[in-house]
Amino acid sequence: MRFPSGENDASNTRPVNPAMIAGGYPAADVPVVSPASLDPLKKVIVQSALRSKNTFQLSCDFSKPTRQLMNLTLAIVGHLAGDFLLQSDWMANNKKQNSLACAVHCLLWTASVCAFSGCWKPLVVALLFATHFVQDRTQFIPFWMMRVVRQSQFASPPSAPWSFIVVDNVWHVVAIALIWRFVAGGTN
Repeated sequence: MRFPSGENDASNTRPVNPAMIAGGYPAADVPVVSPASLDPLKKVIVQSALRSKNTFQLSCDFSKPTRQLMNLTLAIVGHLAGDFLLQSDWMANNKKQNSLACAVHCLLWTASVCAFSGCWKPLVVALLFATHFVQDRTQFIPFWMMRVVRQSQFASPPSAPWSFIVVDNVWHVVAIALIWRFVAGGTN
């Protein structure tokens, strides 16, 4: 194999910190070695990184969740807290008919999602509030399930009311995931 510099494996002495391969965190007590002294798997990783950039910054520690995944997970925990723990009977019983009840619920829900995830970007906050308000204030869930998916028994026992609860929450999680993927970027 050849390195980007054109030198072969044995003669390339570009320094590489093995701590960046093993855990992604620099360690002062880890010796700097050449790619030629690495085992074959680490050598392939180093070569790939060197081809893509002149500076070597690569973490191969897949045992720790990424920051984006962790923030998304916390956003989903915030969703559960906001939709189940912070929603009063007044909000739950009136949000389909009363915009104020829905707005109060959506404000608390959005605050819960943002507080758990730590993401307070204005566009993210606005999108979270808007998607939740539209879904909770309208008849989107029965429309989706009965008209689009064509489940005629969706709103009838024994499926209902659990069918509404599950599908409603799946759509909320889908909205959060899309917002995190395309807008939030998983960071604050």
